[in-house]
Amino acid sequence: MGGTMDVTTGRVVRFDRGRGYGFIAPDGGGDDVFVHTNDLEADGHAVAVGTRVRFQIVDGGRGLKAFDVRVLADDGSNGAATPVVRAPQVVPAPPTPEVDDEFDVLSEKEFVAEVTELLVNAGPTLTAGQIVDIRKALAGFARAHGWVE
Repeated sequence: MGGTMDVTTGRVVRFDRGRGYGFIAPDGGGDDVFVHTNDLEADGHAVAVGTRVRFQIVDGGRGLKAFDVRVLADDGSNGAATPVVRAPQVVPAPPTPEVDDEFDVLSEKEFVAEVTELLVNAGPTLTAGQIVDIRKALAGFARAHGWVE
């Protein structure tokens, strides 16, 4: 390992206990920093997403790597571990569609318009050229399978 070492603070943003590694977001911004459980002062099982830490950074050859990682208290007290655990995000289940024996068959023009709208909304970083290529391929596929009139 080479490079300059810096001491900084941040929060654990991901940690896979099974694999023994995760990532820390530095308070000052920038790329997340890789951390291995062996570099934690505390047992990796005690580190939760949101835990504040102080650590040193070194260029690990494949990116930034944290070491000498110490858990900090959020309240500025004696440094005891006070992990902040984010509540799991609850995503409501999509409504169950009603099943009937009939279905609408779109014209190819209607299909292309629907696909275009879907691609624009689902992939805002797609270029116009990419959207044209994707919808052309989808329209040909739908035509070949009899999904459009």
